[in-house]
Amino acid sequence: MRNLILSLVILSGSLTQAQEVQEVKYRRSSIHVMMMEDASLNPEYKNIVDNTFLTMPFPDKYDNHDIGIASHDILSISAPESEESEEVSKEEKKLKGVDKKIEKFFKDNGVAKSLIAKWFNRKDDGSMDLELIAERGKYDATTLDLSKAKMQSKSVKTQMLDAGKELIGNTFVVINKANFIENEIAATVVYTAAKLLIEELPEEDAMQAKIKQIARDKAVKVYERTRKGYTVSTRAFLYKLSWNDSINDIFMNEHAVTPDMDDELKQQKKLSFDNSDIYEMEYVGMEKAKIIVLNLTGEDLSTEQIISEATVRTTDKVYAKLQKNYEVFKPKTPLAQVENKGKICTAKIGLKEGLEGGEKFDVLEQFTNKDGLTEYKSIATIKVDKSNIWDNQYYAMKPPVIEGDKVIQATSFKGCKKNFYPGLLIKQTK
Repeated sequence: MRNLILSLVILSGSLTQAQEVQEVKYRRSSIHVMMMEDASLNPEYKNIVDNTFLTMPFPDKYDNHDIGIASHDILSISAPESEESEEVSKEEKKLKGVDKKIEKFFKDNGVAKSLIAKWFNRKDDGSMDLELIAERGKYDATTLDLSKAKMQSKSVKTQMLDAGKELIGNTFVVINKANFIENEIAATVVYTAAKLLIEELPEEDAMQAKIKQIARDKAVKVYERTRKGYTVSTRAFLYKLSWNDSINDIFMNEHAVTPDMDDELKQQKKLSFDNSDIYEMEYVGMEKAKIIVLNLTGEDLSTEQIISEATVRTTDKVYAKLQKNYEVFKPKTPLAQVENKGKICTAKIGLKEGLEGGEKFDVLEQFTNKDGLTEYKSIATIKVDKSNIWDNQYYAMKPPVIEGDKVIQATSFKGCKKNFYPGLLIKQTK
């Protein structure tokens, strides 16, 4: 039974009738996800963790802006070291100066320019188009043309400024660093300390001797329960592509290459983009999370499945922390269902996003301002219903289902209004 994997299995508190959810298209932030390699991890388990990361489901609240770098040995990069406090863990020592190493990695590999090149579907000759921007931004692909944008067509220029704010300016890179520790060492340290304390207990009579023996037995049980397992942790470093109206203007005037340009001008602008150093990544923040896996003696799952499940879950936990703590990275999510005159409303988020119940979300209505740019207005605040949270966590095997009930398919909210409709966006408040 899966109760042997105490720290991995979290079941939703209650189950309600399944709900049908319609897919809603909306503008999302875009991310490139990659892994920071670590050759020092135990090879026996490193491959499991690495393979899990490289094949795990992509975060479904974002568009995949993959630029072809799945992993990199950033730790081996030579770069100036940052200041370090005197008392740090082994993992923190390993990551000393990692901020400078990441900056060097970005610069040496032209990561910011690669992200921009993907947005504009840059070809080998440097020519570009706006097809991806039109697709993700839901713009009119028949009128959105890079040549028109360069000629300052008012409508196209406005759409480009809107795309810069809504899409290009919300492009991120997340670098995940996994760590894997066998619990035996930590369990031994705790057990040794416990034994020393127990031996100091008096045993002057039969009752004290009995109490002391009970303490010894409990210490042994705790040691045996915790030593056969692992601690899987993930650190996620979040960076954002620097993009504003000034950078947009420089790009459009100096680096944008359209198919109708002559070869000489194409080559000139291509080289200008390749040699430019104005495109950069800016640091947003870092979060970490861990899961302790105990008693790897279960019959239902293999060790590989257990470690894989822990790796996915800890990655989901660290993403949830990034979303909660950094406003710029918070995703918008559409209401999936509104029923019973607005008394019931749901969204496809749940335990994977760190919901526990009671979290507040702004309900946003999208509109276009007088300048033709997209803005969002909060029209209400709703709260997560603790008794109806969707268990959308990753399971190596199918999660257990209580016979006679149906699994929740979306999280429900309190405070829904009769003027709500499916497709309204919600965003967690601070």
